[in-house]
Amino acid sequence: MVKLPLVVQKLKNWRAANDLSQRQATAVLQANGLPVGLSTVQHWEQGFRKPGPFTVKALETFLAAHPVVTGVPKYGRLQTPDWQVEEIRAFRDQGTTLLTLAERYGISESAVSRICGGSRRAAASKKKSDKLYKSSPATQGSKEGITSTPFSFAAAMGSNDFFVNVTHDLHQLCKPSSVSCRR
Repeated sequence: MVKLPLVVQKLKNWRAANDLSQRQATAVLQANGLPVGLSTVQHWEQGFRKPGPFTVKALETFLAAHPVVTGVPKYGRLQTPDWQVEEIRAFRDQGTTLLTLAERYGISESAVSRICGGSRRAAASKKKSDKLYKSSPATQGSKEGITSTPFSFAAAMGSNDFFVNVTHDLHQLCKPSSVSCRR
């Protein structure tokens, strides 16, 4: 095991005390004027590299002045609501492209593919899916979760032929037993 320099050990302890990932720590350091990259922090903590003398002094000064940090950016996966997962699967089943869905929902094409392939949020139980469908914003206020008006998401997102033409009987489209995504 490689013995880390004292300042790197302090940096790791500071990260742990503030519950920061390496990426978050890098963002905090950069926001405070220390131009340190993520790969640099990773190399320091793995023992592949050591900070130079000026960097050591700057880090020690920073760590002493900022033992606790707040307002740290949050990183991670954006969770797509369950009702949107059902919509994505239904639209994909009708032939909508991955790119169109990705742009519409603000997620990557690979995320759309994972949603449709079932590797992301594998099918919930029928009871749970029906409950989620009936409580989705698209079906609020409709009798038994069936709507005969254009899909409300289309109205909210503006005029787009595909979304505006998705009409009545959305319940049949979103039934878990009838939704299958094309690959």
